[in-house]
Amino acid sequence: MRKEVVIRRRWYGNVLFVLLSSAFVYIGLYLRQSESTFTQFIAIGCIILFGGGGLFSVIFKMWRPIIAISNEGIRIPHWRGNNFVPWKNVKKFDVVVQRGLAPGLSPGLSYKYQQQHEYIGIFVHNPDGIVRPGKVLQRVNQALTDRGEMPTLIISLKLSFVDIDVVMGFLHIYHNEYKVAHGLPIENITLEGETANA
Repeated sequence: MRKEVVIRRRWYGNVLFVLLSSAFVYIGLYLRQSESTFTQFIAIGCIILFGGGGLFSVIFKMWRPIIAISNEGIRIPHWRGNNFVPWKNVKKFDVVVQRGLAPGLSPGLSYKYQQQHEYIGIFVHNPDGIVRPGKVLQRVNQALTDRGEMPTLIISLKLSFVDIDVVMGFLHIYHNEYKVAHGLPIENITLEGETANA
């Protein structure tokens, strides 16, 4: 029996998040000096979102791991508790590439190119009882990924300084061990990241 693997954000990822949130709070405080009602509205939004929301996020990120992988299944914390998916319900997992617009370098800051963000997507046979994003957010994610089937759960490693290949490696190891123990076909991982049934 393997021990549970708990993957947490690196401490310097939390420090970077605090610095970024503090910078936006400072911008909000600076904009509060403006006489424009709209600018003050933006300022208050920055202070609330990156001050209160940023503080909550930092506490949550420091307290909860990104993901815990064990012989029983996968545990993914969320703000109301944990999503636990036993291996028998895991259909597959994959790297999901999501597009995001980023401003170009022209004076008008036109959107000339697209950034790509990688997430870990977990596809589940029986998603009952799993807390997932709202339908609107799911549709936005689907539009940004150009996928016909969206994963049940998406794990983000942004600002965590955790290698996505390390997490995927642990997922494959534990999932394949479960399959071997139950006489199910396992997957051979190729160098290109593709999989083939053995």
